[in-house]
Amino acid sequence: MEMRKWVARLLVGGSAVFAAAGSLRADDPLREAKDLYATAAYEETLAKLSQLDDSMITEEVDEFRTLCLLALHRDGEAERAMEGLVIRHPLPLGDLDDRSPKFVELYHKVRSRLMPRLATETYAAAKASFGATDYPAAARQFGDALDMLRDAADAAALHDLELLATEFRALAEQRMMPKPPTRTPEPPAAAVAAANIPQPAPSAPVKRAYDIADSDVTPPVVLNQSLPAWNPPWAHVAQQTYAGRLQIVVGENGSVASADIVQPSFETYDGLLLHAAKQWRYKPAMKDGHPVQYLRLIDYVLKSADQKSAQR
Repeated sequence: MEMRKWVARLLVGGSAVFAAAGSLRADDPLREAKDLYATAAYEETLAKLSQLDDSMITEEVDEFRTLCLLALHRDGEAERAMEGLVIRHPLPLGDLDDRSPKFVELYHKVRSRLMPRLATETYAAAKASFGATDYPAAARQFGDALDMLRDAADAAALHDLELLATEFRALAEQRMMPKPPTRTPEPPAAAVAAANIPQPAPSAPVKRAYDIADSDVTPPVVLNQSLPAWNPPWAHVAQQTYAGRLQIVVGENGSVASADIVQPSFETYDGLLLHAAKQWRYKPAMKDGHPVQYLRLIDYVLKSADQKSAQR
């Protein structure tokens, strides 16, 4: 009875869950399935949904199938149908308050279980986009992976993947920014002549700041990276949340060679953070057995007074 009342409320109220996309003919299987579902003809609804081909399988169809199976108390099949919904639509559903409690409970259960696998697959796709220099797609996919990781059953076990996705997304966003044109000076004649003479291979890496995209470089290991405490100066500031991004270059000796705020959060705190960063120490990044400079992007969040500042 509760399920029927909930369905009637949604259908009469025009909920987005069952809103038809575009005009549907009277003989359209999805429209017929909706009409059958409204009369609690769940078996007939499932039969009608089975007539849809793969190109017609949408989030709405997956929801109808799951709801029918739940109404028929075929819980095992309902869970498998929910798995199909989550796999095809891994990002969080909106308006969960408009779904039935039983549907929402099953959705959270299945989504929490599947998120580690789906987040890992999305992260791999993002790495492929990054490698192909499709930085807008990479930034979006790394963001999707982070959204999935937050809903994983054991998010703590995936902390390293979260850090990698966060840093890669920041790097992709940075590389999306246009670079000012540079003019290459004409080389002197002597340099041109010397360039034609075979040169021995360098014994050490070229001096530059490497980053997470350089897979042949071992990143620096944190020895001391303590963020200053967040002490809001006024009550109204304590109720706000501020997000910032810090860029540092870890030198060959493990100290911070440079630190810059690339996304300001709160001016006073940003000043304290830059001062603190000068004291941070790392085991330096390594390439071919040599210590090298390494660029890191660190996102941080200043939360309300009853929470601590958080680094991602």
